[in-house]
Amino acid sequence: MANIAKTLIATGCSSGLGFELIKQLLTQSQPHKIILGARNANDVEVAYNNIEFDKTKHSLSIFPLDLSDLKGTKIFAEQTLQKLGSGRVDYLLLNAGMIKSAEEPQSWKSKWSEQYVVNHLCEYLPSLNSENIESS
Repeated sequence: MANIAKTLIATGCSSGLGFELIKQLLTQSQPHKIILGARNANDVEVAYNNIEFDKTKHSLSIFPLDLSDLKGTKIFAEQTLQKLGSGRVDYLLLNAGMIKSAEEPQSWKSKWSEQYVVNHLCEYLPSLNSENIESS
């Protein structure tokens, strides 16, 4: 059973503790299929390519994901489901977040605080009507 790859979907693994966690998983003998969402997918891909790990044992996919863009978040979810196929998810790591003053001017047109959407609503996106949030 130890040779069956465990599937992990994660956000917030571009740096810091999230990055270190994924790095540690990639050095284990247990195979992992890892799907990451990252705001700057190209930079994150470069960072993970600099880690030496057995690419025949581990699978690492990095898709663009900006949690303040609910339509983009939906695209990430669709890409992830396509990558999973009929496979199952063993672990879900929702580590992404942002710190931003609610008083700062927002770049998007919504009554909802960007920080609130990123830190609290995006993980529930499949059950939300994103058009209502973006146009509110």
